[in-house]
Amino acid sequence: MPITPRQLEGLLRLSQASARARLSPKIEKSDALKAIRMVETCLRHVAYDPETSVFDIDRVCSPMSKQKRDIMTELKSTIIEKGSGDPVYLGIILEEMERRGFATSKVEKIMEEGYINGAFTEPRRGYYKVV
Repeated sequence: MPITPRQLEGLLRLSQASARARLSPKIEKSDALKAIRMVETCLRHVAYDPETSVFDIDRVCSPMSKQKRDIMTELKSTIIEKGSGDPVYLGIILEEMERRGFATSKVEKIMEEGYINGAFTEPRRGYYKVV
């Protein structure tokens, strides 16, 4: 996972704190490794996505993981492409999303969340349109 200069400075400060706790004026490799372990442990608790087995910082910054956001983006583009402004039948949406490599169960779940959150409307039963 890429890190920002600010995060790198944080690792440096944690390393310095570890050295101070040992009453040492110098940072040693063990201090840096301890700082890295602390950050990894923290990230595992707040930013680890068990579905994809990767760190997803979006889980911290937004209510939606990167994987969900990617599916939502594809869903919206599929509905817009297939409907050209008109509502699209759910079966067609699911077929296209499966063709694009997304699991039907995940798509249905995100579709439901999008409907509840107002990203999609259902003007007719089983037909969806992007808001």
